[in-house]
Amino acid sequence: FKNLQKLRKKHFNICFLGTLMQHHRLAILSKTLHFIPLQLQRLMVLHFIGPINQHVLAISKSIPISIVLHGTQSEVSRINLLKKMDCGIVSGGGPYASFMKIFEYGSAKCPVIVPRTPNLEKWMEEDAIFFYQQDDPYSCAKALMKIYYSPKLANNKASRFYQLIGKRFLWEKTFSTISQNIVHHL
Repeated sequence: FKNLQKLRKKHFNICFLGTLMQHHRLAILSKTLHFIPLQLQRLMVLHFIGPINQHVLAISKSIPISIVLHGTQSEVSRINLLKKMDCGIVSGGGPYASFMKIFEYGSAKCPVIVPRTPNLEKWMEEDAIFFYQQDDPYSCAKALMKIYYSPKLANNKASRFYQLIGKRFLWEKTFSTISQNIVHHL
């Protein structure tokens, strides 16, 4: 991060979507933010969408970051909020977790940062999402910085992910694939 580019003159909105659980590894997110340069930390606004407890406010005690707790929102409200975000983040999960929230990020064309896990590597493409090494806050911070300093790349990946969802992950496509496999094995 030595060669900091000129900072954009706006807030950098990062979103965490979901019910905060232990497997979401909030500590990884907190440690990630410590690797971000101070001048960028001051521009960051961390948005939590979902039934979140007040423990997330502890993040802002050690770094100068704003936190917004949106609480539980309807599906339409979540998508509208996500459309205003600069990126969505998945701070952790098991090696074969479902990570269903990434599809909400994708449907809003919100760039998303996810841990490099076997299932996500199999189903996702490098040109559609930002990967970081699982349980590595420095790697996650690098992905956040890439989104901030390369908004065109971030928008291109978000658009690609949106297209990928439409081609591979709609329920109709999933049902068709499963039903074809069943018929093939009968």
